[in-house]
Amino acid sequence: MSDDARKIELAEFASIMGDTSGRKVLRRILEVSGAEADSFSADPYVHARNAGKREVGLWLKRELEAADLGRYIRMMTENEDG
Repeated sequence: MSDDARKIELAEFASIMGDTSGRKVLRRILEVSGAEADSFSADPYVHARNAGKREVGLWLKRELEAADLGRYIRMMTENEDG
């Protein structure tokens, strides 16, 4: 990916986080992915599924942090109580 394409991609993530609805959707995706959860299960098939979902969530988290750390922090803190 070229530097220009990368800048555009990060700007798009930042733009999504600039909107309340966008932040809610992204936060929900992070929650569903289990990015902050332990993926371990004694069942190897469940463990593999959990680990795959978590990897996608961790990728998204890194992208959002790189795009705009301030907006990422706002997203993660604005609805902590539900």
